[in-house]
Amino acid sequence: MKSNIISYLLFQRRKTNSGFTLTELLVSLTIVGTLGALSISGWSSFISKQKLNETNDKVYWAIKEAQTKAKKKHIKYTISFRTDSDKTLQYAVSPTNTTPSSNDWKELSDNKDSFQLTPANAQFSFDHKGRFDSNNANNKIVVNSDLNDSQRCIKFQDLLGNVMKLKDSDCKS
Repeated sequence: MKSNIISYLLFQRRKTNSGFTLTELLVSLTIVGTLGALSISGWSSFISKQKLNETNDKVYWAIKEAQTKAKKKHIKYTISFRTDSDKTLQYAVSPTNTTPSSNDWKELSDNKDSFQLTPANAQFSFDHKGRFDSNNANNKIVVNSDLNDSQRCIKFQDLLGNVMKLKDSDCKS
């Protein structure tokens, strides 16, 4: 009999204390929804900056490729940048006195319509020792994004061919 009373009391307790009220559920859903909406905008901004950094890194390594080929083969090399008809950023590395063939062009970015290079069709040359050709009027290339106001750039620091990665306000100078 004692066990029947205890089981009855436990059953009654479970019946009265189970679940959440409608108000509690609505408040919880409102909080979760607000936090989700706030985090989505921050996350998309983070992703677009990461893609910009990735494209800038590809530009940097493309420049280093041209510089390395010039040193290795002991001839003057040029790196050329362009935007093709599909608005895809491309680069080609070739000896200075030759025009890059269609097979020489490699893609820098998968994101069509997202990035631009300034100057648009830039060319940079390196002599047989991998030094930057100072006859070029431009000493930097800027990667801009349509998705945000951020900028990344690669700047040729000196005649020795040292290259620096810069961002945002540092790219303006």
